[in-house]
Amino acid sequence: MINNSKLKLIEQSLTDDDIDWNFTHEWINSNPLGTPCSAKLSKIQGNKMKKCNFTHPTNDIQQRNYLRLYPRVIIPCVKCNAVKDNNEHIGLCTAHTTTIQQIISNASDTLYELLMNDDAERNLTLKITINNSKIFNTNLDPFLLKSHPFYLLIQRPH
Repeated sequence: MINNSKLKLIEQSLTDDDIDWNFTHEWINSNPLGTPCSAKLSKIQGNKMKKCNFTHPTNDIQQRNYLRLYPRVIIPCVKCNAVKDNNEHIGLCTAHTTTIQQIISNASDTLYELLMNDDAERNLTLKITINNSKIFNTNLDPFLLKSHPFYLLIQRPH
């Protein structure tokens, strides 16, 4: 992945060592189906690779791959209708900001609940640690920056 030209979008995050490669490895190799192989698992893994390499089929990729189906005009983002739809724009679109903030906030709350126990002092420390973590920062003024760790996570399969 080091020489992958598609990763220019996140070059600063790579340089700053913002990416947890152990987690990335676990995510890529995770198998939600419990079977070692299947057509569905192949589709899930392929989707992960597309998103990891910023080749998820946004309008620009569709135009490149299906010349006869998509006209060679700029197809704007379906949410903001202001910018060309591409993989880079997914996290930068201001129309997505509220949704992204809610997803980050919900993930923070879920993590806290999973880790919580009966020790009130430890719980407060844990909540402060989660809230101060870069990945759970909901200050997206005006949009999700490429340097935000969540920018990579929005490429996950739905």
